Amino acid sequence: MKFTIRDLFLVTMIVALAVGWWLERRRCDKLQMDLAVAEEEVRSDEEALKGYARIVDKIELALPSYGLTISWPGAQLKRLDLATHESMPNSSASGPNPPKP
Repeated sequence: MKFTIRDLFLVTMIVALAVGWWLERRRCDKLQMDLAVAEEEVRSDEEALKGYARIVDKIELALPSYGLTISWPGAQLKRLDLATHESMPNSSASGPNPPKP
């Protein structure tokens, strides 16, 4: 049985296409598995954040009875002055500039 160059080229082309398809399919399967793992991690992180948010809400509700408050962002614990807290706004804006003579 004799093989011509054309036959060898055809077999090489078929094998190369099959190997290329197999490698691509394997890569896609791995990406799908990685995606599923990442989605599960995100779901578990979201559940953990919801749990932490519930804990922080409970803490924020309990702090005024001890005379404390949390100011966000930065979450700094401050002593709450009940006498002036409700009557005076807590604004970080500076006062107006006086007019120039």
